Amino acid sequence: MKKLYGLLVLLILIAGGVLGFNYIYKVSPREFISEDSIAIYALQKKISPEKYAEQAEIAKDLGYKFDAKKAEEINRYISQLYVLVDGTLLMGEVNTAAVVDTGLWYPFAIKESTKYFDKDGEFYKLKPEYKQKLEDTEIFKKDLKDIYAIFHRGQIILSENKIFLKKFIEKKSLYNAKIEEILDENKNRDFGVLVYNNSKYPATGIEAASATWDLNKTEGKVDVKIYGIPEVFAGFDVQPKERKILKYADKNKLYISMENFENLEKLIFNKYIFGNKEAITMMWQGMFGITPQEILQEIDGEIILDLEKESAMIPFKTDKNLSKLQDLLKIFNENVTLKGNVLIYGYDIFKENSFPYVVEDKQFINGEFDLAAISKAKDLAGVDLKVKGIGNEIDIEVTIPYEKLKNEINIIK
Repeated sequence: MKKLYGLLVLLILIAGGVLGFNYIYKVSPREFISEDSIAIYALQKKISPEKYAEQAEIAKDLGYKFDAKKAEEINRYISQLYVLVDGTLLMGEVNTAAVVDTGLWYPFAIKESTKYFDKDGEFYKLKPEYKQKLEDTEIFKKDLKDIYAIFHRGQIILSENKIFLKKFIEKKSLYNAKIEEILDENKNRDFGVLVYNNSKYPATGIEAASATWDLNKTEGKVDVKIYGIPEVFAGFDVQPKERKILKYADKNKLYISMENFENLEKLIFNKYIFGNKEAITMMWQGMFGITPQEILQEIDGEIILDLEKESAMIPFKTDKNLSKLQDLLKIFNENVTLKGNVLIYGYDIFKENSFPYVVEDKQFINGEFDLAAISKAKDLAGVDLKVKGIGNEIDIEVTIPYEKLKNEINIIK
């Protein structure tokens, strides 16, 4: 009986230790996301053996070395991996740190650290032989700076900058609901998610952006999402009751709609695009006899841009300013015509689509494109792009056939 009690006490102590480590001592990698974090790469799940095997086969087919067994072994000891870029993007002042979450393997990682790192004061410095192994891989192929590590609250944190590393673990975290939402939505991605935090530049109207990707023997795919600030994108929620020119939308044409285009002023008149609203208004009025606001107010709910033929179809509510606008646009292109209250910029190649697009109630952007056609780059033949905007989100998806990707990689190599 005493042995049974002893075993029970031991199990309770182990369970208590695990719970204490996970919920009291250990911090989440997300705790290091602050207002200075402009980019976050997060791999939040263990990659399955099947996915490793698939990627090893693809790597071999593409002519790259990939040790699936070694990768699986490393993956076994890593629960999550976060790479954070802190700084100011516009000024180019950035520093990077990687946060490695080893889960319950953390005590063993500390014990094994002397195998890979030399003690350097309060830091650990990657040993020269392991640094050389990194330099010899397909990923780096260049001289690396010294890599330093520090063990902090259940996380292994690495960086090339000791000063930054010290500040990194001491900085105050900042809860950002949008970043948390993006990370949660993509926690099961095999290749993780890359998040751009634009909170320092709200004047752009963009709150954040994310990118995910996948690669299989059929295709490679990149999915980019842009998240607008709700207050700025609110104008897109109200869509025209009747979509009169949607029937002209087709492949390689971008369809944009909103009931009142004057709501675009919040996006257009900021210091990163047009700048000072009053100055631009006065300049346009003096030079062209019409202001950007007057043009936006007269647009009748829809625009179609043909990106291949560089043409546009824009219906207007009245013909009040159409002659002025036609004269203005002819400065840039002599082919500007009017069909009633519909202005055609460029060649009139707009034909009714036998199978018109179907859009959702609050969808404000739609388009499917052949990148070779719209970019005039033959090398992009077969690469497709789709754009869809609903609410305050714009989804951009790029797809490339696997064989096309393989050929392009062989050319580069």
